[in-house]
Amino acid sequence: VPNTSDIAFGIRRNEKQKDKGGQMANICLNISMCNDIMKDAYTNVTEAKFDEAIDAFRKILHIIPLLVISNGDELKDARNLVKTCREYINALRVKIEANNCDSDPQRQFELNCYFTHFELQDAHIFSGLYGAMKLGYKGAYYKTTGNLCRRLLELAVSGRVRNDASQKYTKQVQKV
Repeated sequence: VPNTSDIAFGIRRNEKQKDKGGQMANICLNISMCNDIMKDAYTNVTEAKFDEAIDAFRKILHIIPLLVISNGDELKDARNLVKTCREYINALRVKIEANNCDSDPQRQFELNCYFTHFELQDAHIFSGLYGAMKLGYKGAYYKTTGNLCRRLLELAVSGRVRNDASQKYTKQVQKV
């Protein structure tokens, strides 16, 4: 700032650096902020707001290079965030493209099947499997639909998906 004197005290990145010599500016970005954005992005995926979810995952990817990583655990967390965001962005791009392929049901089915192979949360894989299974049954792709049904039932039995949601879909799969 023009016409002002120098700052007489040091600026610190965090409170733990009180007695350390190299003092740097305090920053407002941290991993917990990224985790909050991630929760919102998961909610958007669950509510089928895919464009908003992609924006949230990209926002996390833009924040991560600006984070201060002070230990190995934070580094692992940051790398996991990058991996998760990458998987969700790619999966959601596939899902959006599948939703835009109404004129070609075979392509739509293939893209929905491809969506189930990304490393997503089990609930999101579960709903993707169910959607692909419905399209496959409607398009008479019975062999692939059988594989999707098997994967869906295995996921439901494993207990990694909410019980009330899995029971609803499991009953419908057993009808097929």
